[in-house]
Amino acid sequence: MLVVTQSNGQVCILKLHHGQRRITLAEAEAILVERGDLPAISNQPSGP
Repeated sequence: MLVVTQSNGQVCILKLHHGQRRITLAEAEAILVERGDLPAISNQPSGP
C-alpha cells in the first residue's frame, strides 16, 4: 500500500498490482516506462 498526498492536500491510498502480483511504485514506474506510457523519470527535484 502506498499513501500519497497531492499538492492540494488530498490523500490517496494506492494498492499497486500487476496481474495478480502486488508491486512497488518503482516496479510500476518501470513497467509504464517500458510500455512507453510514461517518460523516463528523473530523480531531480522539480522547480518551485
